Amino acid sequence: SRARRRSSRRRRLPSGRPRRPPESDEASADAKLWFEEGLTRFAAGDRVGAEGAWQRAVEIDPSLTEAWNGLGRVQVVEGRPAEAAASFRKAIAQRRDHHEAWYLLGNAEESQGDHTAAAAAYERAVGLAPGMADAWNNLGNVYHAIGRAEDAVNCYRKAIELAPDDLVEAWANLADSLVEIRRTEEALETYRRTLELAPDDADAWVHFGFALSDAGALEEAEQAFRNAASHAPTDPEIWYNLGNACLDLGRVDDAVTAFRSALEHRRDDTEFWNNLGNALATAGRLTEAVNCFDHAIRIDPANAPAWNNLGIACDEMDELEAAVRAHRKAAALDVRQPTFQFNAASVLARVGAFDEAAEHLARALLMNPGLRGLVPGLAEFAALLD
Repeated sequence: SRARRRSSRRRRLPSGRPRRPPESDEASADAKLWFEEGLTRFAAGDRVGAEGAWQRAVEIDPSLTEAWNGLGRVQVVEGRPAEAAASFRKAIAQRRDHHEAWYLLGNAEESQGDHTAAAAAYERAVGLAPGMADAWNNLGNVYHAIGRAEDAVNCYRKAIELAPDDLVEAWANLADSLVEIRRTEEALETYRRTLELAPDDADAWVHFGFALSDAGALEEAEQAFRNAASHAPTDPEIWYNLGNACLDLGRVDDAVTAFRSALEHRRDDTEFWNNLGNALATAGRLTEAVNCFDHAIRIDPANAPAWNNLGIACDEMDELEAAVRAHRKAAALDVRQPTFQFNAASVLARVGAFDEAAEHLARALLMNPGLRGLVPGLAEFAALLD
């Protein structure tokens, strides 16, 4: 198993505290006093007090849009995006041209996974305030989520045009999108620009590493993952990806070191144990490899790849009984994986369980006819071909 581990798209969230309403607002004096009380409490870190004050403000004067926005901000921070969205809608109901409320509503809808509603809100925000770079970046994210890749690229470019040296998120998201639509050279240049702006951005180094690997620049990819690890040395995903990059280069000992580093920070990840086992097996350290596969299986007894790898290692150690047990288990756990069925057929044929081997071989060939070319060259299948 060599799956990559990626981070998610980057959103830019609003910072600071809610704005004061302009003097022209026809809010009552009492409502404004409660609003100011909310600002004071929010600035002091008292979110409960701030929410209570702003709630009192809108009870007195429901037209006080900034108090609704303040309520929504607190509700977002408190992990209540549905309530936040309702508060932002209340603000918008009072002022349809309030671009910040539309932007905040987009953030709340995106947090709930409603990308269509988020896109509509962000579109209104940038329609009212075309210079709002953060909204363009976040609109790009939701376009990406609903499959509008080219539109996402255009949004990120617009955000960068507005804030070329400040919005690292947009540079990183643009690079990721360019990779996905296979504009690799542009993506690499965009990652380089991202890293000029934020040289300690571990996620950017990781994604740059993936793009370099896809482009065949394996040495540079490995270095990118090492740079990521230097900036986030306790992140197990980075060490895991570095281990895979080392394996791609045939640097097995370095891969072993990287996978062990990943496990120092997350002991219960079966994929880490599995890949460490694969690296150790490649280095000929089969006993250690078996221990790793066993560890993965203890964590997750239904982990078919670990059972399959355990079977291969036991087979290479001439422990056929253990190999048969492991390959039977892998084939039973994942009946749709032709490799597991083929490996089970091979080891079963070698211990004389020809009928069972024939069943597994038939399944493997049905799913992957390309495996048929391997059969005549394997002595154990001779009896099945007669």
